[in-house]
Amino acid sequence: MPSQSVQQFLAGARQYVSKRVAASRTLLVAGNASADLDSFTSSLVFAYLSQTKERFQDYKRVLPLFNIPREEVALRPELLHLLANLRIPSEDVICLDEYLEYVRAVPEAKDSTDIVLVDHNNLLAELGELYGDRVVGIIDHHQNEGKPLPANLDPELIRFSGSCSSLVVRYFDEYWTSACEFKKDVATLALGAVLIDTSNLTAKETEDDIEAARLLLEALGSATTVTALETGSFRDTFYRDLHDAKNSVDSFSLRDLLRKDYKEWTEANGIKLGTSSSVKSLAWTSKKFGDGFLPGLRSWAAERKLDMFMAMTSYVDADGAFRRDLLMLNVNPALLPTATQFAAAAETEFKTVPFDTADPNLVCDADAGYWCWDQRELKASRKQVAPAMRQTLQAAKL
Repeated sequence: MPSQSVQQFLAGARQYVSKRVAASRTLLVAGNASADLDSFTSSLVFAYLSQTKERFQDYKRVLPLFNIPREEVALRPELLHLLANLRIPSEDVICLDEYLEYVRAVPEAKDSTDIVLVDHNNLLAELGELYGDRVVGIIDHHQNEGKPLPANLDPELIRFSGSCSSLVVRYFDEYWTSACEFKKDVATLALGAVLIDTSNLTAKETEDDIEAARLLLEALGSATTVTALETGSFRDTFYRDLHDAKNSVDSFSLRDLLRKDYKEWTEANGIKLGTSSSVKSLAWTSKKFGDGFLPGLRSWAAERKLDMFMAMTSYVDADGAFRRDLLMLNVNPALLPTATQFAAAAETEFKTVPFDTADPNLVCDADAGYWCWDQRELKASRKQVAPAMRQTLQAAKL
């Protein structure tokens, strides 16, 4: 069992990177590039609990990596809220730019490091260049991106769940019923992601999410039965506080909103897709930024050198109903027929309906390659919409 708290573990990992300690055999645990709360907790909980598995005993150091630059941590208010509750300084989180600086200063680290992917199954960008051939394990709840997985993965756990953290919790099943003085803080970390990604076990939840929540609440001493799990006031209060923190984005610029939960892919044919997810409706966002809304979208797409951009929102409206919006901006004129094809297919697949509004920012203009919709297929999140768009773009010819 772990001999130190999760706070001490993370502080030690931070010192290892900050002081540029000479490389020893290391396991890097990296979440995906959108770096939401689920990716963070999946990487930290996996890294911390790896010491309980014989499989990882040969590694001298295990490092959890938050796969964004340091400057973007401030765009994750729900993460900062959870860290503060657990007395974890945000400065102890190892961010992508800081880790890459470490590798450049200690180049031998490249050849002494293996990597486990959590919350994604395809290592991209600079991390992919460094460690694409050193992936030794994957836990993910996204669709397999279609590339052959590395051989001899352990773990190799890829299946749908509301939260990837739920799969990490299940992978370390035995820990949650053991006697360990540090268990409650680890359980708090994981529970935050499970509840946020399943809207407090009311949306997208699977058996893995429900069982993970049960294990975590029992570890916290808050539930011993399914009934307590379903109605527990602790769970509801904990979720509400995190949810409120996640929605505290009123002070963000449009660029900050677009980069807060952002993913991009470059297909084999060179086409580049970017997607942003937001907790605010398109109507709210358009009203806030007014005449700067469309220019801001185009500016972000140009900054990221995109051929296609999509924005996806999920929120609760004034009547308490869960809603989704979907926006598509075609940037490359050569892809206008492809975008038009996707728009037509989305009417059936995602039940997209144009907004009934006088707001010019929210009116479709197919000739200009711009669409925005009320998405009435509420089960379709980015996990479903982005692969559908990627499949369309992969078939496109420029």
